[in-house]
Formats: sequence, structure tokens, C-alpha cells
Amino acid sequence: SVRFPERNEAILGGFQDADILVRCAVADACLIMRDTSVINAVVPTLATESSVPFIQRALRALGEHIHANRGSHVQPLLRSHPDPTVRAMAVNALCNRRDIPCWQEIAEAGDDPDWRVRLAIFDAIDKAAKFIPPDSLIVYPLVKRLLDDPSPRIRARALQAYVSYGFPEWDIHLARLYNDTSDYVVAMAVQLIGTMHYNVYVDSLYQLYLEHSEDPSPDLKWAIMAAAANMLPGIEIDSLRQDMINWGMADPNRLVRWYTIAVAYKFRQDRRDELGAYLTDLTVENIDSLLPVYATPPLARIETTRGTITIELNAPIAPRTVREFIKNAKSGVYDGTPVNDVQGGQMIVLGDRYGDESSLPPADVRDEYSPLRAEPGTVMWSLVSRDSGRGNFMIALTRLPYQDWRYPVFGQIREGLEVARSLTLADTIRSVQIISQGVS
Repeated sequence: SVRFPERNEAILGGFQDADILVRCAVADACLIMRDTSVINAVVPTLATESSVPFIQRALRALGEHIHANRGSHVQPLLRSHPDPTVRAMAVNALCNRRDIPCWQEIAEAGDDPDWRVRLAIFDAIDKAAKFIPPDSLIVYPLVKRLLDDPSPRIRARALQAYVSYGFPEWDIHLARLYNDTSDYVVAMAVQLIGTMHYNVYVDSLYQLYLEHSEDPSPDLKWAIMAAAANMLPGIEIDSLRQDMINWGMADPNRLVRWYTIAVAYKFRQDRRDELGAYLTDLTVENIDSLLPVYATPPLARIETTRGTITIELNAPIAPRTVREFIKNAKSGVYDGTPVNDVQGGQMIVLGDRYGDESSLPPADVRDEYSPLRAEPGTVMWSLVSRDSGRGNFMIALTRLPYQDWRYPVFGQIREGLEVARSLTLADTIRSVQIISQGVS
């Protein structure tokens, strides 16, 4: 944070080192330097640089610091560098620019022959959604065009973006890709159908599960299970869903069996009796108006006594939970609350002012199922029993396989995982601010 000419001279010398590991380490060091003179000195050399690892590290640093006079050095890499991983990194570097010309370059990457470059476009859209409107004349046509991409992975990601941003006729494209030739795309469509409450698809999902019951891959089957469980605002289980749960618990794939057992546990009759009346303002009639398609992925900025944590809220996967979290944040429920629990560097629990749930809103939120796992930075809705989540939440600090599918996953840390890992029981949440556009 202080300008030392000797330090800068040493770093610039490190860029010329014969050992590629030293040069990559120097590129990484640029990420934490507020003095950008070193970056300004090195970017003109990118065009002649031959080491792909070094270019990747340098582009990552540029993505943190990029401004107008550096974009011109990144654009040639996006257009013509022979390595697709470099072109993908260039997309991510340019997305931090707040001008239309750079986004025109990124849109042209939609025609790149390598799927990895085209896939990077969606991360760029998510990052830039705060200052480049998703429905702009550049982003919307680009996403719509990629709905017909030859790569199933691109079509699936384009469908998720198209529905999440609420682009025109999203329901028509969702129905179209539900019948895609690729099971990968169909699995994405099934998950989105479950979150968008299309109950008319119940019979179709029933038949789809029958068709794939002997498929050794778990992806489509557990997407069907999640969709069937998430469709209606009520908690009762009908005969079709019960049949699918019975099949899932006997599925040849152990992951599908484990996941189905977790879902079935939440539907047990004794659990319904234990919980009693289910408190919610959601009904079949108003669910579409109360759970809108967000214009951009909602982001939550959590200010703590140790620093800032930025969470991307997973509205397409957990719309009810995200709605409740945003409502709590806007009403100040989380402001000034202590860290409730620190579990040996594995998980932290936050959001409960007194640690006994007495400060949390009385309305419980129905559990939302998904095949998302407890990965580092995963944000989960805290539960005591089925549908008991009232507002406190947990953050996984490392991979936690024993927590898979036990709790609704409604977010992922995008910045500040190390801040979360540094929290202790003496720390507090100062404030939670919703910073994305399109949040109602």
C-alpha cells in the first residue's frame, strides 16, 4: 500500500526471471498491490509473452485492476491468442470494464470455436450485471443466441441465465430446452421448472423419471427429485411424488439413494405433525407474484468486524429462501448480530441475535431441495427440523460431505472467504446490504 521504488524495481526484475515459477509468483503479487505502476509496465509485454501460465496469472491481476488504458492490451489476446484458456481469462479480465466497446468484444467471443471461451461469457455477465444491464442490446441477444449453442454445457448455462434474468418469453425457451437432446440440458431445465413452480410438469417429470430409472448417472434423476419437491408452496406430498421418492430410495446409484433419503426425511408424516401448522404467505395463486424472476443474481454484502463478505444469492435454486433472507436483511434482522458458532474451522453459524431464535421472524420457510453440495463458501439455511428455517444461516469453510443435502443451499461466497474463516465468537455482523439491481 506504500510506493517503494526499490520494491517496484525488484518486482519488475522478477518479471524478467528465467524461472517461470518466479514470474508467476510476481504476477500473483500484483493482485494485492494498490500501486498499479508495475501492472502498467508489464501489460504491453503480454502480446509477445509465450508462457501461457504467466499470461493467465497476469490476466487475473488485470481483472482486478483493469481500466481504460489497459483494455487495449487485453483485447488482442481475446481475438487471436491460440490458447483457449488465455482467451477465456481475457473475457474475465475485460468484464470489469464499464464500457460498451469492451462488451462488444466479449459478445464476439460468443462465436469462439472453443466452448471454454464461450462458457466464460456467463461468469462475465454475472460479474458485470451491476453496471451493464442484462437486458441491454448486447447481453440479451448474446444469451439468446447461446441457447442454440452446439455445446450442451453452454445451452444449459444460457438457459439458466435467460430464466434468471427474466428475459422475454423465458418460459417458452424453458419448455423448448426441457425437450433438448442432451440430458445435461434437460437436467438444468428440470431444476428451473421446479423453482418456477410449473406444477403442470408433474406428470411429465413422473414419466421422465421412469424413462431414466436405469440410467447410472445421477444428474437428471436428482434434478427431477428436487423439482418434484419444490413445485408447490404447500408441504403435502401427493401419490406421484411419493412414487418418485420410493423409486429414488431404490435407485442403483448410491448418490441418488442418499439424496432421496434426505428429501424423504423432510416429508415424513411425523415431521409434519411435529412442526404443526405451516406458516407462509405463499399460495398457489400468489406464488408467481411473490417469487419474481430476479433481473440479476442478487448479491449480499455482509460487513463484519473482520471485513467484508460478498455472497451471490442463488435465487433460481432457492427462491423462497432468498426472498426471506433479503426481507430479513432489509429490515435489519442481521445488523449487530454476533457469530453464533464456530465449528473447528469447518463451518460458522450467523444471523441469530440471542442464539435462541427469539429475535428471528416467526414465519418458517419451506425447505428447498437441490443437489448442490456443501463446498467451501457454500451458504446454507439453518434448520432444526423440516421447514424450520427462520433466518439464521451457516457458511461452510471447507468441503463438508456429511452436510450434503441436509440444508437448503441458497448462496455462495464470491469474495471474502478468508474473512469468513477468520471470524471468532467475539465478532459480529455490522450490517447486511443487498447490492444488486432487480431485487424487489
